[in-house]
Amino acid sequence: MQARKLVQMMWLVVLFAAVYSGYIVWSRWHERRVGEQQERMRESENARRVVDTYGGNKLTILHFYATQSSIRLGAATTLCYGVSNAASVRIEPPVNEVWPSISRCLELHPKQSTIYKLVAADKAGHEETATVASEVR
Repeated sequence: MQARKLVQMMWLVVLFAAVYSGYIVWSRWHERRVGEQQERMRESENARRVVDTYGGNKLTILHFYATQSSIRLGAATTLCYGVSNAASVRIEPPVNEVWPSISRCLELHPKQSTIYKLVAADKAGHEETATVASEVR
């Protein structure tokens, strides 16, 4: 009788150890899975923010500026632009060759004060414009 109770107790201990070990394995698997899902959600959210920052799927002028708004005659200024989802760009008055780019800068030597106009167009023909002034003293 004593041996039988000892065997029953041993089986209970083994059963408890098996259930406990199973729970530990399952909980670690579950935590890892939840962590992976949260990481995928963070990556998806970051990707969405990047796409939104660059205008999503619509034509957007990201920036258009001159590094120096006022220069001396003969000096140079840098004109920078960035567009998203543009099929073509042009700057008026015409300057060096331009093309659609998220970030591009051109060195210019204006001979007189000028207002530059950036015109970006998408494939559907929609246009966005921006202007920047460069004063020559």
